[in-house]
Amino acid sequence: MRGRRDVMRGSSCRCFHLLNATCNTIYRSAQCRSRLSTTLLENSIESALDEMELFRQTHVHTFDDRKLQPLAAHERIDVVMKAIEEWYLDTRASDRLSLSEPWLWYSKARSMRRSFVFHYGPTNSGKTHDALDALVSAKNGVYCAPLKALATQVFYNIQNRGVSCDLLIGDERKFGGSAEHVSCTVEMTPLDFQVDIGVIDEVQLIGDRDRGWAWTRALLGLPARQIHLCGEARALPLIKKLLSLTGEIKRLQCVEHKRLVPLVLTPSLDSQLSRLDNGDCVVCFSKKAVLDNYHRLKTIPDVYPHVVYGALPFRVRERQGQAFNDGVMSSSGKKHVLISTDAIAYGLNMNIRRVILTTVRKFDGRSTVEIPHATTLQIIGRAGRFGHAFSTKGFATTLHSKDYWFLKRCIDQPVDDLTTAGVLPTADIIILYARLLERRGHPVEGLHSLLTSLLQEMKLPGLLFLCDLTRSLMRTAECLDTVEGLTLPDKVVFSFVPLSDNSHATMQLLRQYATHHARGEKVPLHLDRASDHEWVYKMCEAYCWLGWRFRQTFCFIAEGEMLKDTVSRSIGDSI
Repeated sequence: MRGRRDVMRGSSCRCFHLLNATCNTIYRSAQCRSRLSTTLLENSIESALDEMELFRQTHVHTFDDRKLQPLAAHERIDVVMKAIEEWYLDTRASDRLSLSEPWLWYSKARSMRRSFVFHYGPTNSGKTHDALDALVSAKNGVYCAPLKALATQVFYNIQNRGVSCDLLIGDERKFGGSAEHVSCTVEMTPLDFQVDIGVIDEVQLIGDRDRGWAWTRALLGLPARQIHLCGEARALPLIKKLLSLTGEIKRLQCVEHKRLVPLVLTPSLDSQLSRLDNGDCVVCFSKKAVLDNYHRLKTIPDVYPHVVYGALPFRVRERQGQAFNDGVMSSSGKKHVLISTDAIAYGLNMNIRRVILTTVRKFDGRSTVEIPHATTLQIIGRAGRFGHAFSTKGFATTLHSKDYWFLKRCIDQPVDDLTTAGVLPTADIIILYARLLERRGHPVEGLHSLLTSLLQEMKLPGLLFLCDLTRSLMRTAECLDTVEGLTLPDKVVFSFVPLSDNSHATMQLLRQYATHHARGEKVPLHLDRASDHEWVYKMCEAYCWLGWRFRQTFCFIAEGEMLKDTVSRSIGDSI
């Protein structure tokens, strides 16, 4: 009997030794650590190692050493990796699939003692300026922008202050050389590396129905010792509730900012564009309206119009904005007028004296509605930028007298607080759900059906809402499901590519890209330069976006960048 116990103890010791030795090998090898992270679909290597450690603790006395004894070292790693994956799918994956507690997705941030400074106040109150001062003075940090144009602007701003900085946006990278600061779009917020300071700009967009998930992800997952949040006061109650759930509410400091330049409401123009003056910004809510008014203003003597709208390439917007700023300051006697969509609300800093709304209604993707109260204030707040030409007062009004009282009501009434934050299943969660279905004996038939099933299983608390997938992932998923040989992980990545529209031409080109990629072929740009230049530019952006994620097949990033420059010049010359 004693001899049998000794044999069993010896077997247990060998098991203890072999399992621990294999786990230690995985821990010491950078390649194995990366492979483990990929296998478990964890967003950081540290999170994957934590899962491995939990597996080791729960299995060290039960793992069958006979699986490992006859194997070579690399074969033992394969067996243990597979065992960890199966254990993870059976016991841990369901926690990550629940969108009800998204803060649990970011173990790196949860392991840190983060503090927060919320700079809140209206437009043109110095919120971002103060946050960027803290960022630049830190050893390292991240700036998270609402738009590519703003990320690029801050990138150059930081560089001009003598601090090396990298630019990280979906379709473009610029490296400052040994830089420890990053300026990025909020969707590209890096979650793998600890930094001293993080800045999340326009944090009230956490409630946006399409993109709110990106701000939620940055707020909950950015591993920064101190995070500066910049935004409107209406976001404060929601931010407090979210930080209460993460246990970080006690480390939140709130700093109120007052508008630096008074904003004055002036009488409407009574539908007379001839009453425009130097430094005016005419705000429309469609590209067509912008161009119609641009051509109209060109016929008015002494008026020199400039245009900015979302579909314009950033370089063109920047040149148009600079021409407007320079023109406003010149002594030529001309009236330099900017015609813009609501893209001006979060974009370039302009020498705007007065903002004029041409309408108070816009198409929101479903129907024509009144401009949201908060958006209206954000737009008109661009008038009278502090430190620019008109730094004593800013003015706002409407083109038509019938819209004037809407604008006055917006200024006089308080804005409703935000109550919910957007969430979206990440690529890792979508793939993890597919693995879980297969393990349950339900093979995945396509990305569209997978997303449909996942959405049906999601249960969200009242504090969170699911961002609109029907206008983004779902339509693209239908297109990608028709591509033979495209793997599910690649379909998921393709589905997140930012597209300007879901037109037949756009979907057809995306399908061509995916088909070449699925065959392992080098993907050509496939762009007809005679096509609409703005569409060509957007599809170049999509190609470069995919190129940074599939370097083996999307090989012509440099050519894509050159074509973007060529198209930008052509568009700029045509204005």
